[in-house]
Formats: sequence, C-alpha cells, structure tokens
Amino acid sequence: MARVMFVDDEPQILNGLRRMLRKERSDWSTEYVTSGREALARMEDEPVDVLVTDMRMPEMSGLELLAAVKERHPETVRLVLSGHADQEMTLKAVGLAHQYLSKPCDPEVLRTAVRRSVRLRSQLADSDLKRAVSGMGALPTLPSLYSRVIAALRNPERTLGDVGEIISEDIGLTAKILQVVNSSFFGLPREVLTAQEAAALLGADVVTSLVLGAELFDGPPSQMVALECLWQGAVTTASTAKEIARRFGLDHRAVEHTYSAGMLHHVGKLVLLRRHPQLLSSSADDEILAIGTHHGLLGAYLLDVWGFPDPVVEAVGFHDRPRESPTRNLGPLAAVHVAISIHEQDCHLFEPDREYLAELGIDLADFADLMEGADA
Repeated sequence: MARVMFVDDEPQILNGLRRMLRKERSDWSTEYVTSGREALARMEDEPVDVLVTDMRMPEMSGLELLAAVKERHPETVRLVLSGHADQEMTLKAVGLAHQYLSKPCDPEVLRTAVRRSVRLRSQLADSDLKRAVSGMGALPTLPSLYSRVIAALRNPERTLGDVGEIISEDIGLTAKILQVVNSSFFGLPREVLTAQEAAALLGADVVTSLVLGAELFDGPPSQMVALECLWQGAVTTASTAKEIARRFGLDHRAVEHTYSAGMLHHVGKLVLLRRHPQLLSSSADDEILAIGTHHGLLGAYLLDVWGFPDPVVEAVGFHDRPRESPTRNLGPLAAVHVAISIHEQDCHLFEPDREYLAELGIDLADFADLMEGADA
C-alpha cells in the first residue's frame, strides 16, 4: 500500500483533504501533518512514497521541506499543492518538486497526480533506481548545445521560437521545459507539447532560469559519443514518428503526443547514466539482465511523476518492448516503434517487434520512402 503524506499549516485544509480522499483509504495509507519539521521527524521513522506540501508555512517553508526530503529521502515523490506562490518561488521549486498543483485543486486532479506517482514504482525492484529517478531535478545536457542556447538567449536578433528550436534538440532540456510549462501554476487551458511553443509561452526570464539550472554532462569521451548518438536519434525519430502518426490518421493532439514521445523515448538512458553508465549503449534485454528493468520503464516512471500525458508515458515506457503494453492500436506507441525501427539500428541495439507490427497490420515496407530518407 502506498504511503502518502500531506503537509499544510492550516488544519482546515488538511481536514478537507482527509474528507476528499476518504475513498482512497483502501489503496493509500495517508498522514496529515501541520509542519515541515513534523513531516521530517515522521519520515525518519517511516519514509513515505509521496509527499504533498504547501509552500508558505511558518518555521520551515515548503521549499526548505522539499530540499530536505530530496536530500534525505530521494526515493520519495515530491508534489506541491499551494495557492500562495509567485513565479520566483515556483522556479526555485523546479528542481525540488516533481509536480506543482495549485489550490483550489480539483479532487480528481490531485488523486490522479498521486496515483501516477506510485503506479510504476512496483516495476522498479531496485531501490537505488527508484532513488535515482525520484531524486532527479534536472537531466544531463550536452555542453555544446547548452552553449548554443545561451548564445541564442543573449542575441537580440533571435526569437524565443529560435531558442525553443535549439532546446528541442536536447532530451533533458525538452523534458524540463515541458514539465514546467504544463504545471498548474501557469494555468494554461491545454497541453503544450513542443519546446518551441513552451519557450514562447514561458518568456525569456523563465527560459533563462531553466537553462541556467541545467546539469551539464561531464563524462569520458566514449560516453559523450554514445550520448550524442542518442540525441541525434531522438531528433530524427521524433520527426519521423510525427510523419508516421499523420499517415496513421491520428488527430493533431495525438500527433503532438507522438512527437514528444519520440523526442523523449531515451530519457531513461539519462537515468541509467547516473547509476549504470556501462549500460548506455545496451539493448533493453541486456538492461533487464543487468538491473532487472529497462530504460523505457525508467523513463516512463520519471515522466509519469513529472505529469506528462499518458500516451507519451506509454510510448516512452514500451517503445522497445511494445507487446508489454496493454494497448493495441495505431497510436503514438506504434508510430514511435516504427520510427525507431527506421532510424536507430546503429545507435541503439534494437530489433523491431515484428509480431506486434503484424498484429496491427503494419508493414515496414510501407514506409520505404522514410527509410530511404534515413539512409540518405
């Protein structure tokens, strides 16, 4: 049973949450505490799976609590539920909180956020990997691309769309900017699924803060080469998957989900980089033999706790092993799997799942023109 702790200095808020979540008692063990210090003391006795905290509290603020929990209990998923925060405080929470929910919060939105925070944890038996995923505030970025983004931000002749275009070439920065723009703090009426649109909506100050907070990759040349290959594969796979989704006849939203999933399908490799760098160029089967899981599920878990749309999470989680997904349709997962089959034979030890493709009536020969473009 998942353990969930709610922290708020207003008892009436906690009482409201207790009533709101009464029917979840069969699935969650919940605690309600009125201060950050009390929360930390209780977590020392028994850690929790999910922490949900207010931001403005006396003695210890939500930011201070989030920072302490990230350091002492990195395996805990950290959510903010607050109605009192400005942009500066929200940006400070970017590396500390996985999701930001605004008060008043729709009960189903809160339930969904907590459910998503725990639903894939059971598939990660290795507690070290859970800590690696939950402890991630930022993902590694290639120094060369970081320099290009900074130069574009400082160039008055470059637009935020130009900056977003560069960001879209980087897996880590793309994931982070989409996580932030889709948080409820910004109150957008729809999902934003491209870095270009996200940059334009967030503005120069916010984008600059996010970029300056990036974690630059500093590793041996062999890992740098492998990462550059993954980055290049992500960009081409995303573009090809988007075209395939259009040929499937998917609607605009599903096409954008497909592009995001194609760009982010290797995000789990960035998690492995911290704990198992020797697996950076390994196949999913080799990863399972070594650590009991694969980078697809690691990436899906991270994007899940960051609040990404379900179709993106599914496509990232099962892109290598699509028959493990319960879904069987011509959707983002199928489009991404076909795109990887076209583009990533060299960078990534990958074999198309022909049985899965046959179930969906997909013949790779039908995409010969895209294959020719990949070989050109």
